[in-house]
Order: sequence, then structure tokens, then C-alpha cells
Amino acid sequence: MTNKQREILEYIKNEGFVTAHNIAKVFSIGGSMTHRHLKNLLEQGLITKQGIPPKVFYSAPINTGSPDPIFQVSNKDVDIIEKNFTLLEPDGTEITGMNGFIKWCTDRKLEVEDKAKEYVSLLRDYSQFKKSGVIDATQKLYDTFKDDKLFLDKLYYLHSYSLPVFGRTKIGQWLFHAKQSQNKILMNKVLEIIVPEIKTFIENEKPDSIAFVPPTIKRIPQFMKELEKFLKINLPMIKIEKIQTTIPVQQKSLKDIKDRIINANSTMVIQNKNIHYKKVLLIDDFTGSGATLNIIAKKMKEQYIAENVIGLTITGSMNGFEIVKEV
Repeated sequence: MTNKQREILEYIKNEGFVTAHNIAKVFSIGGSMTHRHLKNLLEQGLITKQGIPPKVFYSAPINTGSPDPIFQVSNKDVDIIEKNFTLLEPDGTEITGMNGFIKWCTDRKLEVEDKAKEYVSLLRDYSQFKKSGVIDATQKLYDTFKDDKLFLDKLYYLHSYSLPVFGRTKIGQWLFHAKQSQNKILMNKVLEIIVPEIKTFIENEKPDSIAFVPPTIKRIPQFMKELEKFLKINLPMIKIEKIQTTIPVQQKSLKDIKDRIINANSTMVIQNKNIHYKKVLLIDDFTGSGATLNIIAKKMKEQYIAENVIGLTITGSMNGFEIVKEV
């Protein structure tokens, strides 16, 4: 740490919340040099950052009064946690990787070493379901719907939405909060990961048409619209409209599968007429029971729009997946 960085750190500790502009003015240094010093202090964990441009504030971390403990976690497990874990705090701060994992454990008075092993083990268990970049969830459809009530031919997830004990996955966290807050920064984080994955899936499956499940709640920007814009897929698109009711009811708020079927059946309308495709790819952001996708597939087939309908969702519920442990 340079002398200037020590001075800046002391200033931040004394002042509380400060901006880069404040620091540049107080220390008579340029903007780029100020941000270089701040980046160094952030990487060392000596300061934290809150807010988004143009209003970003820097502050010192809350001091717990006790020295940082040393945790016996293998380098291999640390690498996995660094890549997969993120913690979004109530104040909107995101703490990624091992730092976020330690904070998550500490807040819940859990042993970091034990939970690190459990977390990595869960990731390995669930990775067995991912083949060719996707999770095949088709069996869930057969478990949920009777043969004469099943219209979706295949169902795939790109990522699991949550893990037992640990809650939402990194993608699950980003997607949930991106939609709730219409946060374009989080949306872009998700899109950077999933757009190449969806394009690869399309290359492999070769559908001749594509459709996006419309959102229930009107928001600006809409995540699915952003996804549609980023994908730039050169395929005919089937337009699906969500009928707006007096009180919009989100599918995920309905616990009973029968209620989900009624909701989807009465509110989803396919706009295109007099068209026919052999294989339609239906994209959604989350799948729980698969009721919405199945109802849309039913309407497409009844209207002779599609012969086969494949569902692909960004995240999905892993309930019902049987973990096979090696003997």
C-alpha cells in the first residue's frame, strides 16, 4: 500500500461515506489516479463500495472488533466457491466468492469449513444432471402431468434456481433481483452468461421457430424483452400475449398445480394464426412445475401451430431430482 492510499483510507474511515470526486478534490489528484487507488483498496478488502454510477460511495467495512479467523478450506474448494457463490445483502451490496460465503456463514453462526464442504458437495451432486450445457428436466413433466395432459415434448434448464440450505444460486440471485428492481446491471450479468448458452442450445436443437413466455407484471425494462434483444436470433417468432387482469397473479405465487394450470390457460393467448412449424423453442426465465410452458404447448398444438414444443428456461426448480451418490 502506498502512502497516498494510506491517507485516502484514513480519510474514508474518518468521513464515513465519500465519493471519488470528494477524494480527488481533497488530495488534489486526477480522477483516473483516484479510481486506481480506490480499486487497490477495494481489492484488499479495506473499503467497500455502495451505489451505482454516477452516485457511488466508498466507506470502511464495519469493524466487528475481532481479528479475521483463518479457515481451513482447500484451495480447490475455494476456487469453486469463488466461481459460484454470491451474497446480495439487504442494503444492495454484493459480496462475491469466498468473502460472501464467509459472511453468509458468520451471519448464521455456521462453521465455514463444514458448510464449504457441504456447498461444494451439493454443486457436484447437481452437476450430474447437466449434460451438453443443460439440465434435462423432462422427467419432471411426466411426474407432474398425466400422459394425456402432457403437451410439452422436452424441458431443459440452463441453471438450477436454488440449492438446499444455501438458497438461490448466483444466477438465481441475479435474475430474481434484476426482475424485482429492474436493475440493468444485474440483467446484463445474467445475459452475458446465458446468451451464448442459449445460442449453443439453438445450434444443437435446430428449432424452426422461437417464442418467449410473456411476463405477468409490467416492468421497465422487462428482462425477457432484453433477452430477446440480446439474442438476435434469425428465426420466425411466435407472439404470445399475457392477458392483463384486474389483479395480476404471478404463477410462482400459486402453490397448487391446478391453480397454475387455470391461471396459465385463462391468460396466455397466441397471436399468430395460420402458421405451422415442426419444432418450436419456448423460452422462459424460470420453471417450477412447468404448468405455463405445458399450457402454451397445448395451445400451439391444438391450433396446429407446432408439431413439437421444447421448453428452455434460464433457471428451474430442482425439486424431484434424485441425487445418485457413488458407492
